[in-house]
Parts: sequence; structure tokens; C-alpha cells
Amino acid sequence: MKAVCVRQADPKAVQVLWEAITSVRQQKQVANLDRIARYLKRRYDYAFKDVQQQLELAVSDELVVKDISRSKKGSRIGVEQDGFWCVNEQNDESDAEHDWYCIECHKAGEVVCCTSCHRVCHVECIAEEDQGKQEWICLVCQGGTKCKLGLTTTEIREIISHVLARMKEKAARELQRKLNLDDMPNYYNLVYKHMDFNIMMQKIENEEYQTLEEFQGDAEIVLHVAAVYHGVDSDKAELCRIVLEDCKYDLDEVRICKDCYESSNSRKDNMWFCRPCNPVHDAVWAQLKGFGYWPAKVLRKQAGQVDVRFFGSRHQRAWISEINIKPISVDIKTINVKMTSSWKNAKKEMELYMKNCGLKKPRKRPRESCDNDILPSISNSNNIPNADQDQSVSTSQAVSEDEPPALKKCRNVVVEELTPVINKDGGCDCHEKYSTIFSDFKARLELEAQTNREKAVTTAVDKVKKKLEDEKKKAITAEREMMQKEIEKLAEEFERYKEEAEEETKATIEKHREEISNTKKRQWCINCEQEAMYHCCWNTSYCSINCQQGHWHKEHKKLCRRKR
Repeated sequence: MKAVCVRQADPKAVQVLWEAITSVRQQKQVANLDRIARYLKRRYDYAFKDVQQQLELAVSDELVVKDISRSKKGSRIGVEQDGFWCVNEQNDESDAEHDWYCIECHKAGEVVCCTSCHRVCHVECIAEEDQGKQEWICLVCQGGTKCKLGLTTTEIREIISHVLARMKEKAARELQRKLNLDDMPNYYNLVYKHMDFNIMMQKIENEEYQTLEEFQGDAEIVLHVAAVYHGVDSDKAELCRIVLEDCKYDLDEVRICKDCYESSNSRKDNMWFCRPCNPVHDAVWAQLKGFGYWPAKVLRKQAGQVDVRFFGSRHQRAWISEINIKPISVDIKTINVKMTSSWKNAKKEMELYMKNCGLKKPRKRPRESCDNDILPSISNSNNIPNADQDQSVSTSQAVSEDEPPALKKCRNVVVEELTPVINKDGGCDCHEKYSTIFSDFKARLELEAQTNREKAVTTAVDKVKKKLEDEKKKAITAEREMMQKEIEKLAEEFERYKEEAEEETKATIEKHREEISNTKKRQWCINCEQEAMYHCCWNTSYCSINCQQGHWHKEHKKLCRRKR
């Protein structure tokens, strides 16, 4: 698997550089590194080194043009210096074979190209199972070679029409507008392939999608375009991520059962939930935590959990442990059921579903007395030596294989404890013995529940403490890194200000020396210290005749060395 370097500059940084270059050029100035860095420092707080690095990468990616320019005004007039220009704007999609940015993280760098389409990806962004291969094929192209779930092109068109409609409900108008290049300058210089909901709808109408993966790939391109042009952390990219997650969820629902998804979205009548699917879903009794058993149908099973959808008005979904799932053949008298009006309506809906699917309805259990429920063979037994044999038969009849383990254990304890109390006349002391057994059993269950509760609380407290410690360490590490970055930033600014101060001091000293030199070269009036015009002798000059006459009579007449 060979990685190639298509582009290195960050797309958002390139747009910022274009903005700086355009602003400097509009002022009729040469867009050199210093002016671009000052603009970005003032506008976006960019460091000088970052600007220099991104500018070099943009030049190597041919997104910024570098040439030799000469200033036409100012102190540097006629001086040659490096100038930068924006690249010419493209009005159409690129003719390159592959995209420039990773389809997963939407950033530049060394990427691996898909052998079947235009997508590229960083080596570290590729799934682990695909990193050891010599050639990389993206997930969209891999999905095109897999089974189509038995769907025709027309069925795919109808299904993804529902998916796109749900995506539009989540998305704002921003994602449904047509492309306007006037509002998005240099769009095709960064975006390899444009995609939006209007194009996807047109492809659906033309039946261009052959697999669900192709549709998902176009939805990912919508996110990719927004992340590249507007930024990975922009609001538009975040909205596209939410829409893409909804799209993936709906497509997963289609892969679980296309008939359920089609029926739930079309809803041609009120009995859409009772229509049979292909393959048919099993009907079961499912118990959600805190509720009684409720009729439901199984969608899939995974790692000891069952994904069910309940019958009733709302048809809610839930993942339930296999322990809380009972076959539909189990007698409802033996499980925890609250026969409310909603439960009865759900049961009627389940019976209609089973009738449409050709499944057997749940069996109804006839009413019997309490004694016959517990131990029917005891009252019918006339032979005491055979009581154990009759007991085992009655137990197998009274308790079905689908009863909860706790109820089975309770019944076995009752049967084992009641056997010794059978007297020779066929009578029994069931009531007292039965009450004693259940009292002991209740005490054992309460003790076990208390132990489990304390253990669960201790485990939960330990987990919370560990989580808090981890969060504390992460917060401290993040704060430390942030402070370190601030210190480095302040150090860079200090060095820059120090260099600027040294340069300014040197310029001031040089200017002062020039002024002193010029001052020494001029003559000054010895009387009023103004610039002199009239020379008298070797160290005496005057600015006017009045100064000359006043100083002559006062003292210079005695000291003048001029020959007369």
C-alpha cells in the first residue's frame, strides 16, 4: 500500500492566506510575507512561523503563486522582494483522477488512493483489517461488490427516497440550496467533487444508485465538501455529521429488514405493523426493566441481546437480554403480565400479525385450583409408596420449560418439602408447610438481594471514583498543555518584540549620529547661538549685524585675532 502526497496545506489556512493576499493587493502594495503575517496576526491571531509554513505549503501545492515584485512607492521603492498572488479561480470540477483530501478526516497529507474511485485516505485513517493489503478499496466500492439484499433498482429508489426525505427533515435550508459560486470564491480550487441534496434527488429519480453504499458514499461527500471548504469544526460541517449519522442509522435499519423500514415510512394503513416480512420475524414475550412482559417481534440477536420492536400504539424499539425473552408459546399465567387496555390492544395486534404470517397463536391455559396448580398428582394419588413417582410427573406437567429459573426453583422447593407431610389417609398439611417454606424462601431471597445490592453499590462507587480520577488527570494534563502553549506563545512574542526594539534602537542611534554630524558641520552665532551668517575670526561668527556690533563693543574688540 503506497502513500502519495497530493496536497500538504490545510484548506482552511489556504483560504485565510487568499484573504490576506487579496486585502494587501487591494491597497496597491506588494503582498510579501511580512504584510501577510501582520494581517493574519491582527485578524486571526496567527503566529509568524505558522504563516510562513502554510505559505510555503500553499506555494508547493500551487494554490498560491510566488514571484519577484518591486515596490512602486514607499521607502522600499524599486527594491526586489518575494511577492505572492492568489491562484486563478476554477469554475468547474477538476480533471484529476483522485481527490486531494482524506475522505475520513478531511485533511491534507500523504494519502492512499482507492483503486476503483476518486476517494483517498490517510494510512492511519484506514481500517486495521485493510492496512496490510497492497491495494486499498474504499467502503463504498467494497459495498458495490457485495450482495444487494435482494433489492431491485426500483426498490432501492423507493427506499433511499424515504432516507433522503428524513435527511432533509433534519437538515436546515443551508444544505438544500443550490451551489452559487459568487458566494463561494475559489470553490473548485479546494473541492474536488460537489454534492448536495438536489444532485442526490436527481440521481434517485434517474435510478443511478445500484447499492445502498453508493447512496451513503454521496452523503459522506456532502460532509466532506462542507469540512474541506468551511472547516472541520464549522457549524455546517457539524450539521452534515448529524445528517450523515441519521442516514447511516436508516440504512442499517434497511439492512436489518427492508420490509419493516418500507412499511414504517409509507404507512399505507393503520395495520402496517402487522404485515408479514421476508423473512418472518418471531413473535415473543419481552420484558423491559421495570415493566411486565409485552408482546414483541424479534428483529435480530447479537451477543446475548435481542433487538425487539413492541406491538402497540408506538411500536417502540429496545435491546433486551435473552433472559427476559420468552417464547410466545409460554402460558401468560406463568409470567409477569399487567393486563391493561394497552396490553390487550398490543396482544390483539400480535395475534393479527401471527395470523397474517401463518404462525400459531399463544395457547390459553384453563383455570385450575391452587392445589392442582402446585401439586395435582397429590390429590389424585391413592397409593402412598408411589407418591414420589406421581410427584415427578405432576411437576413436569405443572411447570413448563419456559418458566423463569426463580419460579422453577420455588416450585421444586415446594414439591420437595411437601412430600414428607402426606399422611396415610390421603390428607396433607399443605397450608402451614407451604407458608413456612415460602417465608424461608422469601428471607433467603431478601438476603441475597441485599448482598447483591451492596456489591453493586460498591462496584458503582469504585467506577465513579476511577472515572473522576481519570477525568481529573485529563483536565490537569489539558490545562498543563494549554499553559505550556501559552508560555511558548508569549516567549515567541517576547523574542519578536525584543528584535523589533533592538532594530528601532539601532535606527534611532544612527539617526542621532547623523544629526550630530550635521550640527557640527554648521556655524553658530557666538552672541545668541543662532545659525551664523557672518564670519569674523577663527572661532567667532554672527547671525546679524546687530549681534556683531553688540558683541564687538562688549568684549570681542579686545580678543579678536583678525588682521586689520
